[in-house]
Amino acid sequence: MLSPEEIEEVVENTKSGGAQIVKYLKTSAYYAPGRAIAIMVEAILENRDIVVPSSVILEGEYGYEDISIGVPIVLGNSGAKVIIDWGLDETIKAKFDLAVKSIKIILHMGERELFDKRFTMG
Repeated sequence: MLSPEEIEEVVENTKSGGAQIVKYLKTSAYYAPGRAIAIMVEAILENRDIVVPSSVILEGEYGYEDISIGVPIVLGNSGAKVIIDWGLDETIKAKFDLAVKSIKIILHMGERELFDKRFTMG
């Protein structure tokens, strides 16, 4: 597992990754997402069972159910074979909990907007 300092470095690098690609390649940041998709498709087609980050619906992992969020999984020919539930330290767990809460708020806002559009446009 990574140390808290290493995790923070990864987070910061991830935040600026797109800008770094544009800076060095002099092009858009389409390469990384495209390559990630290619790796996932190859894993499925060739049943490689590789560990990748992916947004999946949790079923008790990390203490949550019925929420889709990015976590590490084992990916193979049947899709997400295993959701890897790493024991998160308190700091990372608090950030993960905040991410889940943010997703739920956004989903609720979207549901409310759909409700308002359906039933208040008389």
